[in-house]
Amino acid sequence: AGRALELYIEAARRGHGKSLNMIGLMHEDGRAVARDREAARDFYRAGADSGDCWAEFNLSRLLIEDGAVEAALPLLERTLASGFPDFWNCLARALGGHGDIRLQAFLARLENFRQGETCS
Repeated sequence: AGRALELYIEAARRGHGKSLNMIGLMHEDGRAVARDREAARDFYRAGADSGDCWAEFNLSRLLIEDGAVEAALPLLERTLASGFPDFWNCLARALGGHGDIRLQAFLARLENFRQGETCS
């Protein structure tokens, strides 16, 4: 895991946004580094700022866990433009059991969006 982290850091320094998400995951899970949720959040935010859909989702997930659904919604909306069909399937499964009405409304939009994507 240490070598992977080194490679992700090198790629992130070269502007690879998806690597920022992976570094965030490593911090969140405590792989090759001490577990650090705030560092994970910072890396997810940087990845999200680069347009990576997984980083947008992971930052949203942490915000939702912290009760900041309203802050997560714009990030989730961005995934409609930055994501892809398999990602949207994972997103729908991940959020599907959440009872917050705002997330349920987003899921309805996501489903409509996915139906439009598959029809074109």
